[in-house]
Formats: sequence, C-alpha cells, structure tokens
Amino acid sequence: MPVSTSKRRRCEYKRCRRMLPKDASPRRRYCGPNCVAGAYRLRRRRERAWALMTTTIDATAAEYLGTSTGWQEQLLAGQRCGGPACRVVLWAGVRRRRTARYCSARCRQAAYRARHRTRGDHDAMP
Repeated sequence: MPVSTSKRRRCEYKRCRRMLPKDASPRRRYCGPNCVAGAYRLRRRRERAWALMTTTIDATAAEYLGTSTGWQEQLLAGQRCGGPACRVVLWAGVRRRRTARYCSARCRQAAYRARHRTRGDHDAMP
C-alpha cells in the first residue's frame, strides 16, 4: 500500500492562511469567496499604490528637470493633506479611503477650527 506524502496546501490569501480541504482541486487557491474577494482587494490596493508612486516620482523628476506638466502638478496638489499647516502626501487607497482629504483626525480638527476661526462662527457655539 503506497503512502501518500502530499502536503495539504494553505489558502493563498495573506490574512487567512487556513488549510484547504483534502479533496481540493490542484487549481484551487483560496478557501472561500471571502478570501477570493480579500485577495482581489489587496492586489488592487497594491496596484493603485504602485501606480500612484510611479506617477509621483515622475512628477517629482519632471519638476526637478523643470519640465513639469499641469496634470502632474494637479495630481500632486490633490494628494496633499487639507490641514492648515500639514502638507503630508496622501497615498490614496493605500491605508485609507481613496477620497480621504486629511491624513489624520488631528488635521481634520485643525482644519475645522481654522475654517470657523476665519468665519467668526466660534462665538455662535453654545
């Protein structure tokens, strides 16, 4: 009677890594649909980060060479934190929402206070 030495494989989704069923097809990579979706989202996030990073590097290099174009400047301006003193570059969709305007809650609160200070609305608050 031959002894099978095949090892059981694990789910390829980095956050799961559960064992696949013994009778799983050799083509099967994930343990279920949630892991398939999670791995897809992780791949997309990495692709967006890579594309944004290469675009930013291109824009910085173009700015250094004095040949920057308008769309690259707009892209870099849209990626900066909206806080009054903070100019941190936001990597959209990497560690926060793609539509994030501020790098942290501290910057969001500082921007709120700066807006209300300029309007004079701080006296109207109870």
